[in-house]
Amino acid sequence: MSSMIGLHYATILPAIAYLLLALTILLLAVGREAAAKRTFMVSLLLVVLGWIPYIAAFVSLDFSLDEVARNASNDLSLYLRIGAAWSGGGGSLYLFSAFLSLAILLQTKLNKGLNRFAMMVFALLVLASMSTAILMGAFGTGPVDRGGLGINPLLKNYWVVPHPTSTFLGYSFILVGSLALALGYKSGFSTQLLGLAFLTFGLVFGGMWSYETSGGEAIGHGILWRQASSQSGWQRSLRYT
Repeated sequence: MSSMIGLHYATILPAIAYLLLALTILLLAVGREAAAKRTFMVSLLLVVLGWIPYIAAFVSLDFSLDEVARNASNDLSLYLRIGAAWSGGGGSLYLFSAFLSLAILLQTKLNKGLNRFAMMVFALLVLASMSTAILMGAFGTGPVDRGGLGINPLLKNYWVVPHPTSTFLGYSFILVGSLALALGYKSGFSTQLLGLAFLTFGLVFGGMWSYETSGGEAIGHGILWRQASSQSGWQRSLRYT
């Protein structure tokens, strides 16, 4: 039987980060802005650094982590094991949370700090993303002595690493930059442009993946849909930057 969040080396840092995000919101609510700022910065760093042991679980094929059991198997190469880390719903949402955290750290650096309301908005954003990752099973654990189901056959491709990462980087930086602009920070425009660059690379990589998968002819429906969605987001981002 699996647990939603188990005691596992890959779940420790994300769990601490999650608690610190909640603490950040509480500190802001009671007016402890200086303490909230320190707590928030640490929580964002832990969300990002948590990916080191998370990927390590996939590399070592630690099937006690549910996402490894669902998306990896003994026959995968080291490269595809890394890609399998974000091939499932939970892992992909955790990756998005990490990239959101990176974007917020950059935005904070550009602004030389964030005001109380901006910290609250960004903390709630990452907390919501992490909560969704938890609900999608990113940190669930189960028996150690089980095998892995393996990655989706359509994802057994070189592009499973550069395409999702660049696309998620694009969406996360554009989202954070847009929120920063809405909150009155002009530096959000720079974050948006960086996100647009990432998303452009993601579209190129996705197009090459689609072409290779289809043999240069008909494109698979799933990959075509993802490409159309990404291109639509790219066009909207270009319009507003």
